[in-house]
Parts: sequence; structure tokens; C-alpha cells
Amino acid sequence: MRPELLIPTLVCFLLVSANCLGEKICGEAKIIAGASCSTLKVQFDLASCGGTKEEAQVECDVDRANALVRTETHTYHIPAREIAPGVWALVGSVREYPKKWKPDESDKGTIAFRVNRSQETGTNWPSVFEVNGQFRFRIEENKKNDFSSQRGFSSIRARAGLFFNPNESVEFLLQPQAVQLLGEPILQPVTSNLNVSVGTSGLNRDPQLSFHQAFGQLRVNQTWRIILGRQTVALGDEVLVGSSDWENPGRSFDGIRSRLEWGKSSWDLFSTKLWDNNTQDSGPGDRDFHGTYLSWTHPNRSLTISPYLFWLRDHRSNLNQLFTSGLHTRLNLGEVELRGEASGQWGDTTGQQIWAELKSRAFSSLGFQVGVDGFWSSPYFNSLFPSTHKWLGWADVLGRRNLSGLGFQFGANPFSNTELLLRGLHFLKSNTEYPAYQTDGTTPINNSNDKAQTLGSEIDLIFKSPILKAVDLVGAASIFFPSDSLKVTPSDAWMGRFEVSLVSNF
Repeated sequence: MRPELLIPTLVCFLLVSANCLGEKICGEAKIIAGASCSTLKVQFDLASCGGTKEEAQVECDVDRANALVRTETHTYHIPAREIAPGVWALVGSVREYPKKWKPDESDKGTIAFRVNRSQETGTNWPSVFEVNGQFRFRIEENKKNDFSSQRGFSSIRARAGLFFNPNESVEFLLQPQAVQLLGEPILQPVTSNLNVSVGTSGLNRDPQLSFHQAFGQLRVNQTWRIILGRQTVALGDEVLVGSSDWENPGRSFDGIRSRLEWGKSSWDLFSTKLWDNNTQDSGPGDRDFHGTYLSWTHPNRSLTISPYLFWLRDHRSNLNQLFTSGLHTRLNLGEVELRGEASGQWGDTTGQQIWAELKSRAFSSLGFQVGVDGFWSSPYFNSLFPSTHKWLGWADVLGRRNLSGLGFQFGANPFSNTELLLRGLHFLKSNTEYPAYQTDGTTPINNSNDKAQTLGSEIDLIFKSPILKAVDLVGAASIFFPSDSLKVTPSDAWMGRFEVSLVSNF
């Protein structure tokens, strides 16, 4: 940064909340759907500005977007950014402007440093450095949702997103992440064949700091980009491939990804390395995951069709080759939305799965929303890399293998920016000749040979509400009532997970 720009930039940055840029912070916003800019849906809550809840108009600009709501007197705006392919986040706060105001290239976020490099490079493209982040603190209590133990712990997750654009074709993202269970010891190597647990709290030892994402992105042209490095991958409704962001670390993949975007459609082609056995010694044992995902969306967003093909190559187990093909679809029927997905697998094993959901749009002043869903999977289906919680319950007792069932949900927004969701699920075995499986693919010991079809039912209650500016309180209670075939003792009458989280995104 040139010295003559340093002081004005810092002064303006420190005085943003005092209207240094002439705008006013007013209202709230959240992303309610979308994995690409063309399908992005952002809802504004302008109750604090004298307005109501409205869906924003989204203006796309490559990997950035501007969400806008125009009233008779004002324009409300918040930028959105694709922090990883298919993963979008709102940047900063909703700001109120005069009605005729329009966003421009400078509206990229609340914390951004830009240097015009035209004198040094002969181009007027600015060098841009942007910062965002997240801090999450969670208290969790689990009662035998793994069929064996009772656990209680607290955890933290801190992330910082560092974006750098040296020119119009190249972008870099570094997202360091610190995750820790409070007071959890770590394994400390002592000898070549012995590890011992050592503490990290109150001692001069820190847990490991890692990178959740670290990649470079090359824009070949306006529609084609290549992403190389560590990145999240979230496809469709994340039934088979997702970021699993509820988990404390979340999920990332190391690999290369090509992404084409035209109109409201996109095509992803990726290759990732899950395990490399040749870094220290030669020989077989690698684990790779490759795939292609094509998503076509009708210009009016009424229909999305997404065929895909995945290839899991695992030389660390007897599952050397597994191919998965399927179709994800979303149909907007006006007041209701239908979405579903069907998949088939072949190779060293075979399997199938299908699920569908019918959900209403929010109605009444309290934002009521209802939905029903159903699912089925065969005894040998491999669920790959899904995001947990959303479809099979927050207790995470059962995984998507030899599982079928029905679910319902009822949602409401009783207060401004407050969300309440009640969800119920009933689980069955698809085939009674095979056992039930947990989310990690293992089989509960007490259910290995049982031929009963009913597995149990689950009730989830999730609550989310802001308590401070940019700080949300999230609470969840999930109780699973196992059938008699899953019970070992009377104390196993229920299993569950209870959690309270404070989440701040900035």
C-alpha cells in the first residue's frame, strides 16, 4: 500500500460503523438456498428498518454476488462471496442506502485492503486482500448415541479466511483453522514405537493448527476456472458429498477441480487424493476420489437437474473400485418445493439409495413451514462423504446403509431472525437379513444378528437466534428412542445429543 493512502484507509476502516462511507447498518440477511450464484437465494429481514422479510434480488459477478432489496425509499445491500466452489457466505452486514444507489466493484466486504498497482504493472486491476472469519464455541452432551458410552465436552473452532487477488485471473485463499476439545490431551511421540497422551491446557503445548482450505484459483475466462489445493466440496444437498460443517473440523479435500459456469448452470470435474502411501515409502495403498457433477438450472429457477458420476479408488481395503452414478433434482412448484436424489453403485460392491422431500414455502406472519421426506438404501450402499444431521437426524445414530424411513418437519420464525425447527423421524431396516449401520459404517454389536425391522424413532428440536450483533445462539436437543431389538438394558430406553453453540461470523 502506498504511504499516502495508509492513514486515510485506516481511519475509514475504524470509522465504518460511524458512517465513514455514508451508509447505515440496518437489518439482517441469511442465505436460504443455492450452491451457485444463479441459484442463490438470500432473505432479508428488515424489521429493524421498518420493513418486513423479503427475498433479495441477486446480481452475479463471477465468484461474487450482490444481494439487493429495493423499497420505495431505500436500497438494502449485502455482498456474498463464494468461499469455496459451491459454498457461499454473506460478507459483513446489511447496509441501507438511498434508493438510487447501485453497488460497484469496490463493494466486496467490510474488511478489505486494496492497492491500485497501475503505476507498477501497467494495469488498473487493484491488488485486493480481504479477511473474514468464524468463531464457534459449543457445549455438547451425548448419551449412548454410539451404543456404548456417555460423553460430555466443550469445543471451539476458530477460522480466518484470507483472500488475495494479485490480478484479475488469479486468486488465493488461505483459511487457517484451530479446533480443540477443551482440555483434550494429544498423543506425543516418545519413541519410535510408543505414543503417550499429554495435556495441552495449562501447559506450554498447543494443539495443532491446520488449514481447512488453502488453494489457488486460475480464471481461464469468464466461465471456466481451475482450483488447485485443499478445498471444501459441497454437491447438491450434500447427501453423498458435502462439507459436513457441523463437525468441529469440517471436511476438506486435497485435489484439483475444474468448474464451468454458464447462465444458471455449472459443471464440476474434480480429482482428489484421500491418502497417499508413497510420501515416505514406495508401494501401493493410495486412496483417491474422482468425480463429475453437472447441474442444469432452468432460467426461471423452477427446475434443476444434476446428473453425476463418482469414482472411489481405495487400495487400502478390499473396496478397490466403486462407481456411483445418480441424479439430483429440484422442482419449484410455487408454494411447495420438491427435491430428491437417486443413486446406484457398482464395482467391487453394488448398492442403491433414493430420497425425496416435499416442503412448503414459509407462510403466515410467523413464517410457518412444513415438510415431509422419505428415504431408502440397500444393505451394501456406501454413503461416501455426506454431511450429517440434516437428513438422518441430529443424534447421528444411524447411517445411510440398509436404512429406510419417513420424516416430517415443522419450522417457524416466531421472532425477528429467530428460527425454530421440530423434526421427527422413524427408522426401519431395508432388509431384515442385514444389520443396521452407524454413521461411520460400523455395526452395533447388539444388533448384529437381530431380524426385527423397526429400529426406532427420533425427535429433534433446533433453535437459532441472534443474541448480539453477528453472534448467534444455537441450541439443539435430539432424542432417539430405539426399538426393543436395539436395547441392551432398561437404561438404554433412549439415546441422544444435546448441544448449545455460540457462533460468530465476521
